[in-house]
Amino acid sequence: MGNFFSSSSSASESDTWRRRADEHATRRRQLAAQSQEAFRRGDKAAAKKLSEQAKAERQEMVAANARAAQLAFEAANEKHGDGTIDLHGLHTDEALRYLQERVDKCRKLNASSLVIIVGVGNHSVNNIPKLKPLVQKFVTDNNLYCIPDNPNQGCIFIDFTASETSRWCTIL
Repeated sequence: MGNFFSSSSSASESDTWRRRADEHATRRRQLAAQSQEAFRRGDKAAAKKLSEQAKAERQEMVAANARAAQLAFEAANEKHGDGTIDLHGLHTDEALRYLQERVDKCRKLNASSLVIIVGVGNHSVNNIPKLKPLVQKFVTDNNLYCIPDNPNQGCIFIDFTASETSRWCTIL
């Protein structure tokens, strides 16, 4: 993930937090399986204890992913103003949350436009973009006017000043 961030320190710290989240997720799955096995054996006390430990690991995983997302977002956006948002390094749910916050801010500030950098999918599984179609759906669902691949491929340009009758977003 680190190669598209402008700050290698933040990028590597974000990667570290993602690895921690993955470790917590692995441990959570192991504990959940052990809990189920203990329950099948009839050891309900052990099952409950293991289940509680699995829940704690899930909370740690969520916290680690949140920290990774914050660091990734800050690193990707440190050189952009409010008129641009770079969603690189974020999981899809995180990207949508940051995007909603930015769109709300742009509307509050009466901004004329927003450039959303989604990338072309080079860092996605099998190089299939996940963010672009998701963001285009968000734009359509929110009745925003957009121009895909503007100003560059991997970007989506939002025009907040477009009239109601011209709102569209072509999903490619």
